[in-house]
Amino acid sequence: MRQHSHDISELSDLEKAQRREWTAGLAAILTLAVFLFVSMLVDVLSHISEAERLGHTPIWGQVLVAELSSRVALVILFFALLSLMIRMPLNLDNWQRRLPLYLGMMLIFSLAHVCLMVVLRKSGWPLFIGAPYEFAPAGSTVTGEFVYEFRKDIVTFWTAFALMRLFQHNADLRQELSAARQEAQQFSRLTLKCGGRSIFLDAHQIEWAKAAGNYVELSAGGKLHLARMTLKALEDQLEAAGAGTVRVHRSWLVSRNAIGEIRPGPSGDQQIKLSSGLHVPVSRRYKGRLELND
Repeated sequence: MRQHSHDISELSDLEKAQRREWTAGLAAILTLAVFLFVSMLVDVLSHISEAERLGHTPIWGQVLVAELSSRVALVILFFALLSLMIRMPLNLDNWQRRLPLYLGMMLIFSLAHVCLMVVLRKSGWPLFIGAPYEFAPAGSTVTGEFVYEFRKDIVTFWTAFALMRLFQHNADLRQELSAARQEAQQFSRLTLKCGGRSIFLDAHQIEWAKAAGNYVELSAGGKLHLARMTLKALEDQLEAAGAGTVRVHRSWLVSRNAIGEIRPGPSGDQQIKLSSGLHVPVSRRYKGRLELND
């Protein structure tokens, strides 16, 4: 029975992760769709302007159906790509096994794109142009037209993959930050990423923290640590843990218990001397936070 309950719990976590990936992927598809249809408007107007410049009568229906059919087909296929990414993700651990699958999917993606596009054009051409649609007009071949579309589809396929993966990665980061805040709130323990490992620190041992590019340098229990995170993310964890720290500068936060002295500084700023002897600047922007509940 315990094993059965454990399996249900794991399945529930998996379902939550997949739901998060779907939500992030759908947001990426929406972003791609907006970009495609904005670019469609630009292309349509450009074709019309070029035709007028050459003294030709622009055929609005032909240009609109041609551009719209391709983009509608692409958006439909993005859902198939997202499904593949969730069911059989491609990452650094499995790329040698999965890359051939994705290359095959890329070819299928392009074939499906061309087929859907042709079906939509064959439906729309008689309505707007009054003539049947031909995928390979006189002077060209079906193979040549497909190769032309395939070259463009390669870029579209991997651009969509990269954007969906970026959205999913950001969703994972937000989930990690949320889990770290809950950990801090329940156990007064910080979760920090240091290289390829995670370390856990008592939130009440934090003396000071300083932003260092994409990292945060912090002192806890007399030891220095370097974590890959933002100072704001660390501040959120400390606030959830009730650690009694305060942001005194855009690049610094300190524990109130570690403050030994506050001195006036130039231009209305202040300076803190910690009990360890370290001097920390206090900017005017954060001066009010230091004085709050002082």
